[in-house]
Amino acid sequence: MNAKEVTMARIVFRLLWVALLLAGVFPVRVDAQTPSPPALSVSVDASNVANFPQVSLVVTVRDAYGRVVSEFAPEMVQIFEDGSTQARPVVRVEPLLNPSRPVYVILVLDISGSMIGQPVKDAKAAARALIERMGPQDYVALIAFKISIALNELDPTREHLFTTDHASVLALVDRLRAKGGTPLYDALYKAARWAKSMAPGNRFIVLLTDGVDEDPGSVLATPDDAIAEAARANIPIFAIAYEGVGRRLARDFLQRAARETGGSYQETPDSAQLVPLFREILERPRQQTRLIYRSGILPDGQVHSVRVRVRIGDQSGEGVGTFGPVPFIPTPTPTFTPTATPTVTPTPTNTPTATATATVTPSPTHTATPLPTATPLPTHTATPLPTASPLPTHTATPLPTATPSPTHTATPLPTATVVL
Repeated sequence: MNAKEVTMARIVFRLLWVALLLAGVFPVRVDAQTPSPPALSVSVDASNVANFPQVSLVVTVRDAYGRVVSEFAPEMVQIFEDGSTQARPVVRVEPLLNPSRPVYVILVLDISGSMIGQPVKDAKAAARALIERMGPQDYVALIAFKISIALNELDPTREHLFTTDHASVLALVDRLRAKGGTPLYDALYKAARWAKSMAPGNRFIVLLTDGVDEDPGSVLATPDDAIAEAARANIPIFAIAYEGVGRRLARDFLQRAARETGGSYQETPDSAQLVPLFREILERPRQQTRLIYRSGILPDGQVHSVRVRVRIGDQSGEGVGTFGPVPFIPTPTPTFTPTATPTVTPTPTNTPTATATATVTPSPTHTATPLPTATPLPTHTATPLPTASPLPTHTATPLPTATPSPTHTATPLPTATVVL
Protein backbone atom coordinates (compact mmCIF):
# COMPACT_ATOMS: atom_id res chain seq x y z
CA MET A 1 0.00 0.00 0.00
CA ASN A 2 1.56 3.22 -1.13
CA ALA A 3 1.47 6.53 0.74
CA LYS A 4 -1.50 7.81 -1.21
CA GLU A 5 -3.58 4.79 -0.32
CA VAL A 6 -2.57 5.09 3.35
CA THR A 7 -3.70 8.69 3.43
CA MET A 8 -7.02 7.81 1.84
CA ALA A 9 -7.52 4.99 4.34
CA ARG A 10 -6.95 7.35 7.23
CA ILE A 11 -9.45 9.82 5.85
CA VAL A 12 -12.05 7.10 5.38
CA PHE A 13 -11.41 5.80 8.91
CA ARG A 14 -11.87 9.24 10.44
CA LEU A 15 -15.06 9.86 8.50
CA LEU A 16 -16.38 6.48 9.60
CA TRP A 17 -15.51 7.28 13.24
CA VAL A 18 -17.31 10.60 13.10
CA ALA A 19 -20.35 8.93 11.52
CA LEU A 20 -20.44 6.32 14.28
CA LEU A 21 -20.23 9.03 16.96
CA LEU A 22 -23.07 10.95 15.37
CA ALA A 23 -25.12 7.76 15.19
CA GLY A 24 -24.63 7.20 18.91
CA VAL A 25 -22.81 3.91 18.59
CA PHE A 26 -20.07 5.06 20.93
CA PRO A 27 -21.36 6.90 24.00
CA VAL A 28 -19.76 10.23 24.67
CA ARG A 29 -19.56 11.36 28.29
CA VAL A 30 -20.74 14.90 28.77
CA ASP A 31 -20.78 16.50 32.21
CA ALA A 32 -24.32 17.81 32.44
CA GLN A 33 -24.56 21.06 34.35
CA THR A 34 -27.88 22.50 35.41
CA PRO A 35 -27.92 26.11 34.28
CA SER A 36 -28.45 28.52 37.16
CA PRO A 37 -31.65 30.51 36.94
CA PRO A 38 -31.24 34.05 35.65
CA ALA A 39 -30.78 36.56 38.45
CA LEU A 40 -32.90 39.62 39.11
CA SER A 41 -31.35 42.97 39.90
CA VAL A 42 -32.98 44.68 42.91
CA SER A 43 -32.06 48.18 44.08
CA VAL A 44 -33.58 49.98 47.07
CA ASP A 45 -33.85 53.59 45.89
CA ALA A 46 -35.74 55.41 48.65
CA SER A 47 -37.82 54.97 51.80
CA ASN A 48 -40.59 56.72 53.71
CA VAL A 49 -41.26 56.28 57.45
CA ALA A 50 -43.80 59.08 57.92
CA ASN A 51 -46.50 56.50 58.74
CA PHE A 52 -44.27 54.32 60.95
CA PRO A 53 -44.51 51.43 61.86
CA GLN A 54 -45.70 51.20 58.26
CA VAL A 55 -42.66 51.65 56.01
CA SER A 56 -42.68 52.41 52.29
CA LEU A 57 -39.71 51.36 50.13
CA VAL A 58 -39.16 52.40 46.52
CA VAL A 59 -37.30 49.73 44.55
CA THR A 60 -36.26 49.08 40.97
CA VAL A 61 -36.32 45.47 39.75
CA ARG A 62 -34.74 44.37 36.46
CA ASP A 63 -34.39 40.95 34.86
CA ALA A 64 -31.15 39.38 33.58
CA TYR A 65 -31.45 41.37 30.34
CA GLY A 66 -31.87 44.73 32.08
CA ARG A 67 -35.58 45.02 31.41
CA VAL A 68 -37.71 46.62 34.14
CA VAL A 69 -39.99 44.25 36.08
CA SER A 70 -42.83 46.14 37.74
CA GLU A 71 -45.62 43.58 38.08
CA PHE A 72 -45.28 41.14 40.97
CA ALA A 73 -47.42 40.17 43.95
CA PRO A 74 -46.71 40.71 47.69
CA GLU A 75 -46.09 36.98 48.21
CA MET A 76 -43.13 37.24 45.82
CA VAL A 77 -41.37 39.71 48.15
CA GLN A 78 -39.51 39.12 51.41
CA ILE A 79 -38.21 42.00 53.54
CA PHE A 80 -35.67 41.56 56.34
CA GLU A 81 -34.61 44.25 58.84
CA ASP A 82 -31.22 44.68 60.54
CA GLY A 83 -29.92 41.25 59.49
CA SER A 84 -32.91 39.34 60.85
CA THR A 85 -33.96 36.07 59.21
CA GLN A 86 -37.62 36.73 60.05
CA ALA A 87 -39.39 38.25 57.04
CA ARG A 88 -41.73 41.16 57.71
CA PRO A 89 -45.33 41.09 56.38
CA VAL A 90 -45.73 42.92 53.05
CA VAL A 91 -48.96 44.92 52.95
CA ARG A 92 -49.02 46.17 49.37
CA VAL A 93 -47.00 46.24 46.14
CA GLU A 94 -47.80 48.94 43.59
CA PRO A 95 -46.09 50.78 40.73
CA LEU A 96 -44.79 54.18 41.75
CA LEU A 97 -46.41 55.60 38.63
CA ASN A 98 -49.59 53.80 37.61
CA PRO A 99 -49.99 54.11 33.82
CA SER A 100 -53.77 53.63 34.05
CA ARG A 101 -54.25 56.81 36.13
CA PRO A 102 -53.61 60.49 35.46
CA VAL A 103 -50.35 62.00 36.69
CA TYR A 104 -50.38 65.04 39.00
CA VAL A 105 -47.16 67.08 38.85
CA ILE A 106 -46.64 70.39 40.63
CA LEU A 107 -43.61 72.43 39.61
CA VAL A 108 -42.00 74.47 42.41
CA LEU A 109 -39.53 76.85 40.74
CA ASP A 110 -37.07 79.20 42.41
CA ILE A 111 -37.17 82.55 40.56
CA SER A 112 -35.40 84.58 43.23
CA GLY A 113 -32.94 87.34 42.36
CA SER A 114 -29.99 84.92 42.18
CA MET A 115 -31.63 83.22 39.17
CA ILE A 116 -31.55 86.37 37.00
CA GLY A 117 -30.15 85.88 33.50
CA GLN A 118 -29.40 82.53 31.92
CA PRO A 119 -30.35 80.40 34.97
CA VAL A 120 -34.00 81.52 34.92
CA LYS A 121 -34.13 81.08 31.14
CA ASP A 122 -32.85 77.50 31.48
CA ALA A 123 -35.26 76.84 34.36
CA LYS A 124 -38.22 77.95 32.23
CA ALA A 125 -37.01 75.82 29.32
CA ALA A 126 -36.71 72.83 31.67
CA ALA A 127 -40.27 73.32 32.93
CA ARG A 128 -41.50 73.46 29.35
CA ALA A 129 -39.62 70.24 28.48
CA LEU A 130 -41.30 68.40 31.35
CA ILE A 131 -44.82 69.66 30.62
CA GLU A 132 -44.55 68.81 26.93
CA ARG A 133 -43.80 65.17 27.82
CA MET A 134 -46.97 64.80 29.89
CA GLY A 135 -50.08 63.15 28.47
CA PRO A 136 -53.28 65.07 27.69
CA GLN A 137 -55.02 63.43 30.68
CA ASP A 138 -52.24 64.48 33.10
CA TYR A 139 -52.51 67.46 35.45
CA VAL A 140 -49.87 70.10 36.08
CA ALA A 141 -49.66 72.98 38.59
CA LEU A 142 -47.10 75.72 39.20
CA ILE A 143 -45.73 77.64 42.20
CA ALA A 144 -42.88 80.02 41.36
CA PHE A 145 -41.45 81.63 44.49
CA LYS A 146 -39.52 84.86 44.90
CA ILE A 147 -41.37 86.71 47.66
CA SER A 148 -43.60 85.71 50.56
CA ILE A 149 -46.09 82.88 50.04
CA ALA A 150 -49.78 83.18 50.98
CA LEU A 151 -51.07 79.75 51.95
CA ASN A 152 -54.77 80.30 51.21
CA GLU A 153 -54.47 82.78 48.36
CA LEU A 154 -53.56 82.36 44.70
CA ASP A 155 -51.11 84.76 43.06
CA PRO A 156 -52.03 84.52 39.34
CA THR A 157 -48.76 86.18 38.32
CA ARG A 158 -46.70 83.18 39.46
CA GLU A 159 -49.07 80.40 40.58
CA HIS A 160 -51.41 78.09 38.67
CA LEU A 161 -53.76 75.44 40.08
CA PHE A 162 -53.85 71.87 38.75
CA THR A 163 -55.17 71.70 35.21
CA THR A 164 -55.02 69.61 32.06
CA ASP A 165 -54.79 72.85 30.07
CA HIS A 166 -51.03 72.65 29.68
CA ALA A 167 -50.93 75.64 27.33
CA SER A 168 -52.17 78.01 30.05
CA VAL A 169 -49.43 76.85 32.42
CA LEU A 170 -46.78 77.19 29.71
CA ALA A 171 -47.95 80.74 29.02
CA LEU A 172 -47.51 81.61 32.70
CA VAL A 173 -44.04 80.03 32.72
CA ASP A 174 -43.02 82.27 29.83
CA ARG A 175 -44.07 85.38 31.80
CA LEU A 176 -42.01 84.59 34.91
CA ARG A 177 -39.29 87.06 35.91
CA ALA A 178 -36.56 86.53 38.51
CA LYS A 179 -36.54 88.83 41.53
CA GLY A 180 -36.71 88.79 45.32
CA GLY A 181 -35.89 86.30 48.07
CA THR A 182 -36.22 82.56 48.64
CA PRO A 183 -39.15 81.39 50.85
CA LEU A 184 -38.21 77.78 50.09
CA TYR A 185 -39.97 76.00 52.98
CA ASP A 186 -43.26 77.89 52.55
CA ALA A 187 -43.34 77.19 48.80
CA LEU A 188 -42.73 73.48 49.32
CA TYR A 189 -45.30 73.32 52.12
CA LYS A 190 -47.95 74.97 49.94
CA ALA A 191 -47.13 72.62 47.05
CA ALA A 192 -47.58 69.58 49.30
CA ARG A 193 -50.96 70.91 50.45
CA TRP A 194 -52.07 71.35 46.84
CA ALA A 195 -50.85 67.91 45.78
CA LYS A 196 -52.48 66.25 48.78
CA SER A 197 -55.87 67.57 47.66
CA MET A 198 -55.70 65.55 44.43
CA ALA A 199 -56.59 61.86 43.99
CA PRO A 200 -54.13 59.46 45.70
CA GLY A 201 -51.44 57.94 43.52
CA ASN A 202 -49.25 59.41 40.77
CA ARG A 203 -48.70 62.66 42.73
CA PHE A 204 -45.24 64.24 42.43
CA ILE A 205 -43.48 67.45 43.42
CA VAL A 206 -40.64 68.70 41.21
CA LEU A 207 -38.57 71.27 43.10
CA LEU A 208 -35.83 73.47 41.64
CA THR A 209 -33.75 75.89 43.71
CA ASP A 210 -30.30 77.44 43.67
CA GLY A 211 -29.99 78.47 47.30
CA VAL A 212 -31.27 78.31 50.84
CA ASP A 213 -34.35 79.67 52.58
CA GLU A 214 -33.55 83.34 53.12
CA ASP A 215 -34.69 86.95 52.75
CA PRO A 216 -37.55 87.28 53.44
CA GLY A 217 -37.60 83.60 54.35
CA SER A 218 -40.41 81.28 55.27
CA VAL A 219 -42.98 82.23 57.88
CA LEU A 220 -45.64 79.55 57.35
CA ALA A 221 -43.64 76.37 57.74
CA THR A 222 -40.45 74.95 59.19
CA PRO A 223 -38.27 72.50 57.23
CA ASP A 224 -39.87 69.63 59.16
CA ASP A 225 -43.37 70.87 58.30
CA ALA A 226 -42.60 71.07 54.59
CA ILE A 227 -41.18 67.55 54.39
CA ALA A 228 -43.72 65.91 56.70
CA GLU A 229 -46.68 67.31 54.75
CA ALA A 230 -45.52 65.49 51.61
CA ALA A 231 -44.23 62.37 53.36
CA ARG A 232 -47.47 61.62 55.21
CA ALA A 233 -49.38 61.67 51.90
CA ASN A 234 -46.77 59.52 50.06
CA ILE A 235 -45.94 62.33 47.63
CA PRO A 236 -42.34 61.95 46.37
CA ILE A 237 -40.23 65.09 46.05
CA PHE A 238 -37.85 65.16 43.07
CA ALA A 239 -35.39 67.84 44.11
CA ILE A 240 -32.99 69.41 41.61
CA ALA A 241 -30.32 71.79 42.83
CA TYR A 242 -28.54 74.29 40.62
CA GLU A 243 -25.32 75.27 42.34
CA GLY A 244 -24.77 78.76 41.05
CA VAL A 245 -21.47 80.57 41.39
CA GLY A 246 -20.99 81.87 44.92
CA ARG A 247 -24.36 80.54 46.07
CA ARG A 248 -25.08 78.66 49.28
CA LEU A 249 -27.07 75.52 48.57
CA ALA A 250 -29.63 73.87 50.90
CA ARG A 251 -28.10 70.51 50.04
CA ASP A 252 -28.86 68.78 53.34
CA PHE A 253 -32.49 69.88 53.30
CA LEU A 254 -33.03 68.87 49.66
CA GLN A 255 -31.42 65.47 50.14
CA ARG A 256 -33.50 64.85 53.23
CA ALA A 257 -36.71 65.93 51.46
CA ALA A 258 -36.03 63.45 48.66
CA ARG A 259 -34.99 60.63 50.99
CA GLU A 260 -37.88 60.89 53.45
CA THR A 261 -40.59 61.13 50.77
CA GLY A 262 -39.32 58.39 48.45
CA GLY A 263 -38.17 60.81 45.76
CA SER A 264 -34.72 61.63 44.38
CA TYR A 265 -32.06 64.33 44.53
CA GLN A 266 -29.94 65.60 41.63
CA GLU A 267 -27.47 68.44 41.47
CA THR A 268 -25.78 70.30 38.65
CA PRO A 269 -23.39 73.27 38.46
CA ASP A 270 -24.52 74.02 34.91
CA SER A 271 -28.01 75.44 34.34
CA ALA A 272 -27.92 74.11 30.77
CA GLN A 273 -28.27 70.61 32.27
CA LEU A 274 -31.66 71.45 33.76
CA VAL A 275 -33.50 70.64 30.52
CA PRO A 276 -32.31 66.99 30.25
CA LEU A 277 -32.81 66.50 33.99
CA PHE A 278 -36.42 67.71 33.82
CA ARG A 279 -37.13 65.84 30.60
CA GLU A 280 -36.24 62.50 32.19
CA ILE A 281 -37.66 63.15 35.63
CA LEU A 282 -40.87 61.13 35.08
CA GLU A 283 -39.06 58.24 33.40
CA ARG A 284 -37.59 57.01 36.65
CA PRO A 285 -40.88 56.58 38.58
CA ARG A 286 -42.27 54.65 35.61
CA GLN A 287 -39.59 52.05 36.34
CA GLN A 288 -40.00 51.92 40.11
CA THR A 289 -42.21 49.95 42.48
CA ARG A 290 -43.43 50.89 45.95
CA LEU A 291 -43.35 48.18 48.64
CA ILE A 292 -45.35 48.88 51.79
CA TYR A 293 -44.76 46.65 54.80
CA ARG A 294 -45.12 46.66 58.58
CA SER A 295 -41.86 47.12 60.47
CA GLY A 296 -40.86 45.26 63.61
CA ILE A 297 -38.35 47.92 64.70
CA LEU A 298 -38.90 49.78 67.96
CA PRO A 299 -39.33 53.58 67.66
CA ASP A 300 -35.74 54.35 68.68
CA GLY A 301 -35.00 57.34 66.43
CA GLN A 302 -32.28 55.46 64.49
CA VAL A 303 -31.54 54.55 60.86
CA HIS A 304 -31.91 50.82 60.13
CA SER A 305 -30.82 48.47 57.36
CA VAL A 306 -33.19 46.53 55.14
CA ARG A 307 -32.77 43.65 52.69
CA VAL A 308 -35.34 43.05 49.95
CA ARG A 309 -35.61 39.68 48.21
CA VAL A 310 -37.78 39.28 45.10
CA ARG A 311 -38.53 35.93 43.46
CA ILE A 312 -40.52 35.76 40.22
CA GLY A 313 -40.81 32.25 38.80
CA ASP A 314 -37.29 30.81 38.62
CA GLN A 315 -35.67 34.25 38.84
CA SER A 316 -34.63 35.82 42.12
CA GLY A 317 -32.51 38.65 43.41
CA GLU A 318 -31.78 40.77 46.47
CA GLY A 319 -31.03 44.39 47.22
CA VAL A 320 -30.03 46.24 50.38
CA GLY A 321 -30.71 49.73 51.64
CA THR A 322 -31.64 51.76 54.68
CA PHE A 323 -34.72 53.47 56.11
CA GLY A 324 -35.22 56.05 58.80
CA PRO A 325 -34.45 57.57 61.12
CA VAL A 326 -37.64 56.16 62.55
CA PRO A 327 -39.60 58.24 65.09
CA PHE A 328 -38.37 58.23 68.66
CA ILE A 329 -40.86 57.40 71.40
CA PRO A 330 -39.22 57.18 74.83
CA THR A 331 -40.17 54.24 77.01
CA PRO A 332 -41.81 55.50 80.23
CA THR A 333 -39.76 54.76 83.35
CA PRO A 334 -41.84 53.05 86.04
CA THR A 335 -42.15 55.00 89.32
CA PHE A 336 -40.63 53.14 92.27
CA THR A 337 -42.33 53.64 95.64
CA PRO A 338 -40.14 52.45 98.50
CA THR A 339 -41.85 49.97 100.81
CA ALA A 340 -41.41 50.43 104.56
CA THR A 341 -39.42 47.63 106.13
CA PRO A 342 -41.46 45.99 108.92
CA THR A 343 -39.90 45.88 112.40
CA VAL A 344 -38.99 42.36 113.33
CA THR A 345 -39.81 41.43 116.95
CA PRO A 346 -37.32 38.91 118.22
CA THR A 347 -38.86 35.58 119.10
CA PRO A 348 -38.19 34.58 122.73
CA THR A 349 -35.94 31.61 123.17
CA ASN A 350 -37.92 28.54 124.11
CA THR A 351 -36.22 26.44 126.78
CA PRO A 352 -37.11 22.84 126.16
CA THR A 353 -38.90 21.11 129.08
CA ALA A 354 -37.87 17.63 129.98
CA THR A 355 -40.58 15.20 129.08
CA ALA A 356 -41.20 12.37 131.55
CA THR A 357 -41.51 9.01 130.00
CA ALA A 358 -44.66 7.34 131.36
CA THR A 359 -45.08 3.61 131.43
CA VAL A 360 -48.48 2.70 130.08
CA THR A 361 -50.16 -0.07 132.07
CA PRO A 362 -52.65 -1.95 129.98
CA SER A 363 -56.26 -1.75 131.26
CA PRO A 364 -57.82 -5.01 132.45
CA THR A 365 -60.20 -6.66 130.09
CA HIS A 366 -63.85 -5.84 131.02
CA THR A 367 -66.49 -8.52 130.53
CA ALA A 368 -69.95 -7.08 129.95
CA THR A 369 -72.70 -8.44 132.29
CA PRO A 370 -76.00 -9.13 130.48
CA LEU A 371 -79.03 -7.08 131.68
CA PRO A 372 -82.00 -8.97 133.28
CA THR A 373 -85.03 -9.59 131.13
CA ALA A 374 -87.64 -6.80 131.60
CA THR A 375 -91.04 -7.79 133.09
CA PRO A 376 -93.94 -6.50 130.95
CA LEU A 377 -96.32 -3.95 132.63
CA PRO A 378 -99.97 -5.00 133.27
CA THR A 379 -102.51 -3.88 130.70
CA HIS A 380 -104.73 -0.93 131.95
CA THR A 381 -108.36 -0.72 130.82
CA ALA A 382 -109.78 2.82 130.75
CA THR A 383 -113.09 3.34 132.74
CA PRO A 384 -115.66 5.47 130.82
CA LEU A 385 -116.77 8.78 132.45
CA PRO A 386 -120.44 9.13 133.67
CA THR A 387 -122.88 11.00 131.43
CA ALA A 388 -123.15 14.71 132.40
CA SER A 389 -126.61 15.97 133.65
CA PRO A 390 -127.91 19.12 131.88
CA LEU A 391 -127.87 22.37 133.91
CA PRO A 392 -131.27 23.87 134.98
CA THR A 393 -132.61 26.77 132.90
CA HIS A 394 -132.28 30.18 134.67
CA THR A 395 -134.98 32.80 134.18
CA ALA A 396 -133.82 36.40 134.62
CA THR A 397 -135.85 38.48 137.19
CA PRO A 398 -136.62 42.02 135.91
CA LEU A 399 -135.25 44.96 137.91
CA PRO A 400 -137.76 47.22 139.79
CA THR A 401 -138.72 50.49 138.11
CA ALA A 402 -136.59 53.40 139.36
CA THR A 403 -138.41 56.18 141.30
CA PRO A 404 -137.48 59.63 139.89
CA SER A 405 -135.65 61.99 142.26
CA PRO A 406 -137.56 65.14 143.41
CA THR A 407 -136.78 68.35 141.50
CA HIS A 408 -134.43 70.68 143.41
CA THR A 409 -135.09 74.40 143.20
CA ALA A 410 -132.06 76.60 143.78
CA THR A 411 -132.53 79.24 146.54
CA PRO A 412 -131.10 82.64 145.55
CA LEU A 413 -128.30 84.06 147.70
CA PRO A 414 -129.06 87.18 149.80
CA THR A 415 -127.91 90.51 148.39
CA ALA A 416 -124.55 91.57 149.79
CA THR A 417 -124.37 94.89 151.68
CA VAL A 418 -121.34 97.02 150.79
CA VAL A 419 -119.76 98.72 153.83
CA LEU A 420 -117.98 102.04 153.03
